[in-house]
Amino acid sequence: MQELQDKEPDLLEAVVDSIESEDNQALTQTLEDLQPGDIAHVLESLPPSEREPVWECLEPETRGEVLVELRDEVRETVIEQMSTRELMQAIEDLDAGELAYILDSMP
Repeated sequence: MQELQDKEPDLLEAVVDSIESEDNQALTQTLEDLQPGDIAHVLESLPPSEREPVWECLEPETRGEVLVELRDEVRETVIEQMSTRELMQAIEDLDAGELAYILDSMP
C-alpha cells in the first residue's frame, strides 16, 4: 500500500484525466496493473459521480475482488448501481467467506 501512496497523486490525476476525456482505453491501462485493494482505494478517493467509469472498465472477476476491499458505504452505492446479472458475474468466483462478507454489508 505504501507504493500506492507514493504514486497516489499521479495515479488519481491519470484516472480523473481519463474519465474527463472519456478515454476508456487509457483508464483500463491505468487500472490493469493495480491490485484489487488499490483499485478500491482509487474508487473511494473519487466522488461518487466519477466511480462508474472506473467500475465499467473492470473485468467481472476483478469487480468481485474489489467489492470485498471497498468500505461498506462505497460498496453499497456500487452494488446499488449494478444489475443482478452484473453482481452475480462479479461474485461468482469469490470464496464463501468473501461472499458472506459482501452479503452481510448489502442493504
